[in-house]
Amino acid sequence: IILITLFLLSVGLVFTGSRGGMISLLIGFAFLALLVYSRRWRRSHIPTMLIFLGMALAYSIFLGSGPLLARFLDLDHEGRYHACKAALAIFQEFPWLGAGVGAFGDLFSRFQPANLADYRFDYVHNDWLQLLAETGLAGFALISAAWLVFLGGLVKQWHRCQDHVGRGLGLGGLAALAAGSFNALMEFLFHIPAYALMFAAIAAITYLAVHLRPQAAAGFSCPQISPLQVRLLWVLLPAFIVMQLFFIIQVSRLWRAELAAPTERNSVRLPLNPSLKDFGGAIRYNPWNSKYYEGLARSLGGGPQTSPEAFVEAEDAWRQAIRYAPADWRLHGRLADFYLANFPKASFQYVPLAFKELSAGLTLFPNSASLHLRLAQVLAWSEKFFPGLIPADLENRREYHAGRAVALKPGLKFCPACGASVA
Repeated sequence: IILITLFLLSVGLVFTGSRGGMISLLIGFAFLALLVYSRRWRRSHIPTMLIFLGMALAYSIFLGSGPLLARFLDLDHEGRYHACKAALAIFQEFPWLGAGVGAFGDLFSRFQPANLADYRFDYVHNDWLQLLAETGLAGFALISAAWLVFLGGLVKQWHRCQDHVGRGLGLGGLAALAAGSFNALMEFLFHIPAYALMFAAIAAITYLAVHLRPQAAAGFSCPQISPLQVRLLWVLLPAFIVMQLFFIIQVSRLWRAELAAPTERNSVRLPLNPSLKDFGGAIRYNPWNSKYYEGLARSLGGGPQTSPEAFVEAEDAWRQAIRYAPADWRLHGRLADFYLANFPKASFQYVPLAFKELSAGLTLFPNSASLHLRLAQVLAWSEKFFPGLIPADLENRREYHAGRAVALKPGLKFCPACGASVA
């Protein structure tokens, strides 16, 4: 029954169309065969593995997996190529400590080509490369070395294991860990909580399996620890419990904030439109999420008819949103539009601020046709009505930004005299 189940799972994996998954399956079986061969244990099973994989492949082709297997010939992956290229560029800028965990999604726009301007890349599709970009050499070396030491220790203990059950479970677990680690080169698997939890469970089960003793000497073969180590454990255990409680409290606050004003996609519920009060409640639970401040600013509005109190609150909300997501070019563009919508109140103050935010947005996304066009339009408008408010570094730059907008989006037409555009 187990063999049939494994056979069906292997055939099903082919029908997912995941090239990384299929290659990782082969890597898992190869690692399994290598361990069997290195221990001189049941080497006759290696040809059986090859026959099993061949039969699974043949049966999947018989069922019609040819078009899915043909995906291996499709080498057109411009998005993933540019994501990997951007990750390497980020690493070059922050080589030692990285740009910060989770920062890739915001920094990618600095290296994003114009033809991918409508897409957002939060992940590299290569967990190891994203780890290098976000944590630098220090974090990458620490995590990869720890993983290699752990995996190497499991392999060493597996060679010493004499329990038949432990040896078999450990062999399968080691193959799964090797396959999962390899698959992370082609996907963002460890950014999926369910996968990360499953991987950790497999690692724990494998650790227990390779430390099993033969049934005659029933027990767990983990080395004995000294009295000093026991006392150290009693000191660390309360600290660990406190950390877990703190983590649970923080997670509950984040969960309550998301319930108050949902900002993440959720396929199991209808989209909601949080109110001003909802965003305020979410900020009380989680004051570090820029999306809540953006929602608050949008709810407050900000047109010429806005009251002075609401205007100040909206401006502060936009600035707080940028504070907690400083590399998000969209926020800078929206704050610029906010200032332009309110220029009648104090044009000498808000027009220069709008230029500042548009320039910041272009620094973060230099290949954005929309930002170049917007800046060219504002420059054309300011040259006509407020020539003295144009910053020195933007003087006589209208034609340049208009030209860049058209070059980045060839279907765009711009009228230099009036600042208008049509697609």
